[in-house]
Amino acid sequence: MKKFLSLFLALVLCLSACFAIVSCGGDDSSSDADDTGAESNNENKGETVKVGFIFLHDENSTYDKNFMDAAKAACENMGVEYAQKTQIPESSACYDAAV
Repeated sequence: MKKFLSLFLALVLCLSACFAIVSCGGDDSSSDADDTGAESNNENKGETVKVGFIFLHDENSTYDKNFMDAAKAACENMGVEYAQKTQIPESSACYDAAV
């Protein structure tokens, strides 16, 4: 019974993955039109996007430095303005920094 159940679940998993791949390969023209329309609306309104990052440590922590570098590269690639705050503890200070 356990073998049957595990085989059945594996089959369901494979089929769901196949359906996900097929459903993602649809016509791209509608999604591109939506994306460009949203971008042009933001450009027409003169709105700027600003992203903020709050880090527990500073650049001396290799773990956080990797995230800082990735965030900086992503923001520069997307052309958005960004700000980052470091050395913010996991307390109400994090909320204050976000506000």
